Amino acid sequence: MPEEPKTSTLSIITTSKGKKNVMITVQTKKGSDPRPVSEKILSSELVPLLNKTPDDLKDMEVAYEMENGIVRKVWKKGGKWSGETLSHDSSRKPQQHRGQDKYARNNRQQGSRMQPRQAPFQEKEAFHNPYNFVSVLPRNKVINDLGDSEPKGHHAYHDDHWSGWIDIQLTTATPLLMPNAALVSTNEADHKTFPVRVDASGAPYLSPTSLKGMLRSAYEAVTNSRFGVFEKHDSRLAYRMDARKGIEMVPAVVENGSAGLQLRLLSNNTTIGSNGVPVNGLMYAAWLPRYQKYSSRDHHPKKDKEESQRALHYPDHTLPQHGDRVWVRCEQQQHRSGRFSFLRVTDIRRRTLGETTPTHFQAGIVCITGPNIMNKHEERVFLLTQNDPSLDLTPSLIAGWNTLIENYQRIHADELEKRNKNGDSANDYLGHEPGKTAWSRHIDSRNQTQLKEGSVCYVRVACDNKDYNVLGLYPVTISRDLFPEKPADLLHDSLHSATDYKALSPADRVFGWVHQQGKGAWKGQLRIQQAVCEIGSQAIEHFGNDGLPLAILGEAKPQQTHFYVAHNWQGDPLPDGRERSVGYQERTQGLRGRKVYPHHAHLAGLHEYWLQPEADRTQKPMLYQGKKYYQEYRRPPLQEGSKDKTRDNQNRSILGWIKPETAFSFKIQISNLSSVELGALLWLLNLEKDYYHRLGNSKPLGFGSVHLQVKSMALRKGQDWAEFYQHFLETDTPCLCDINEAQPHIEAYKQAVFEAYGQPFGKKSFEEVSFIKAFKVALRGFRNGLPVHYPRQDEKPNPKGESFKWFVQNDKSRGPHLALPALETERGLPLLNE
Repeated sequence: MPEEPKTSTLSIITTSKGKKNVMITVQTKKGSDPRPVSEKILSSELVPLLNKTPDDLKDMEVAYEMENGIVRKVWKKGGKWSGETLSHDSSRKPQQHRGQDKYARNNRQQGSRMQPRQAPFQEKEAFHNPYNFVSVLPRNKVINDLGDSEPKGHHAYHDDHWSGWIDIQLTTATPLLMPNAALVSTNEADHKTFPVRVDASGAPYLSPTSLKGMLRSAYEAVTNSRFGVFEKHDSRLAYRMDARKGIEMVPAVVENGSAGLQLRLLSNNTTIGSNGVPVNGLMYAAWLPRYQKYSSRDHHPKKDKEESQRALHYPDHTLPQHGDRVWVRCEQQQHRSGRFSFLRVTDIRRRTLGETTPTHFQAGIVCITGPNIMNKHEERVFLLTQNDPSLDLTPSLIAGWNTLIENYQRIHADELEKRNKNGDSANDYLGHEPGKTAWSRHIDSRNQTQLKEGSVCYVRVACDNKDYNVLGLYPVTISRDLFPEKPADLLHDSLHSATDYKALSPADRVFGWVHQQGKGAWKGQLRIQQAVCEIGSQAIEHFGNDGLPLAILGEAKPQQTHFYVAHNWQGDPLPDGRERSVGYQERTQGLRGRKVYPHHAHLAGLHEYWLQPEADRTQKPMLYQGKKYYQEYRRPPLQEGSKDKTRDNQNRSILGWIKPETAFSFKIQISNLSSVELGALLWLLNLEKDYYHRLGNSKPLGFGSVHLQVKSMALRKGQDWAEFYQHFLETDTPCLCDINEAQPHIEAYKQAVFEAYGQPFGKKSFEEVSFIKAFKVALRGFRNGLPVHYPRQDEKPNPKGESFKWFVQNDKSRGPHLALPALETERGLPLLNE
């Protein structure tokens, strides 16, 4: 039961980072205790002050109510509580998770990781992610016109198949970006600025290939066709493993054995635990002094991290290098945390083959990974003993190592290239933030990372009474790790790109097909003619010589399993609360589906949103129906010292855009479509007025929502075209000339979808089929009015982007581990602060 209300006064605490936290001092059995005040417990009339002007809450007299030692409600003294009561269960459950035994969390087995946490995170929905997925369903049992078949040939107009033309009007609802990549300009900061692509008359140019690509993506989705292209998904992905796993890493060296390469585990006579953790608490490798330990207060770090002064040198004053064979003298020390002890190298000498061991020295191998962390001050020496166990280095372990190293080098290639252009090396320590510290040696492709005799690495093992099972090889202790399965292995075979001309899915037959792995192609049965802008060059809004700096666009990161991996082949999200590492675990899981960019429906009421785009309003909210919205498409100004970093290589600028409410017309030529194939196309081309396809660039920022409408058509069956051409005169042969006359074909398509994907999955209508329902939400947009932007920690746009920080919070051991909600649920995501 809640306790009787008491009174207190609010105060403000400013953190070292300048963040202001509102606190309330409450009375407990042990005296007074300051507690943070969150939006959840604050009366609704005070929430705007907490979010916008927290200083206004300082010294305010308030009443508060507690239950079981937890503050439940806070309201202004003399007033009344107004808001949603925080339930006892919802506030207690996260505390139960945080209080779990630390050792148990560190050593969870695979089975427990596959289960969701007992208390899924509950928080206020604040935004929609700019991309989502339309689910895909296995199609191996589909036998109607939506199944695989050989396309009709181009040599004739076939009986009972439709050919002709459809006249389309395309109208922009939001600005449309069609940049001219051929005329891009690049400044000294590697920032690219694009003009609008125009035709010879100066009118905006919509290429037929862009229109065809937009329609093909939609057609694939609503016919549940095979993926036309599914490349670059046949390698295992990697993720950053939990930092607590670092203690499980066992040092190892590769040696030549009688049957090939072997792994020699270097535990220095310390017993290896069942999960690799040293049993007696003494770390396996010796710590070699190397760098200055920095903190965030050190504003002028040196490029070598003071290695020349802090490192332990050889007697000849040279530095130990990676892979050096050495003699070391060590002394055992207890770590200041008291949790473990380690050997610290106090003397180091070069070791040569056959040399007698010096007194008080031990043989070892130097392992240098580089000054890759702000507070790092030591490297490691792997210690050799007479009792080191050796294990076979299998081809699968070598393949896993190579894939992991390739993954590291691929994702950091651009950053290394940027360093080279600036005259900096991969080993230079340029700052404390990730990306500015030195890169680990294995990331620089010039270093030798192929496993051979003498290579050193770390090993994860499962140990049962000295019977070792190697789980993986790693270049550093806190490493990336490989998911067990490739993304391609989680996609049902019936959805992979076609490999046989005689087994093409509907989208392949209509739009064309190219064998992705071998020979073979099909031209397709649809052509798009040049689009014409009705008002010509007046459709373009220009922004002057500097252009408009766009917000940073995120990159596709399928290793974010909470967003990309499905619980099953039906595309259902992973349950909230599961660790990221459970993704790509087994082939009973699936992929979320086809990526789409939902229409930003909330912008319909924000008439000023696209006005005066060159004016920076990124930090000033626009209010509409009680919600706050920001200028998401423009990058906020960013100043670093004396340098303006608003335009750099992370974002792009545009010199203009195609205005909203601009109309284009274009014609589609089709040949030999079945009734179902035609019905699917016409359904896509003539949806209700509030449904918008997405076209052009920067769709995550709201650009490129376009409405399609059929204006006229002339379609005949093959036998009717034959009669028409026999006479070359006006005839009375049947012709589909109006969209209303085509309804039987649209109904035939809907019936085919329902038969193939509705009835087998217990759905009651075409509209309830999962991929149809999700697709319509994407084109209509979300109805709850939440803003659409990339995940972030704060309400306001960040000039640096830094979407990754949201994912860091989500993936923390105590984080909520939220999955991207299914599109058809129209649920949003919360902001996640540190």
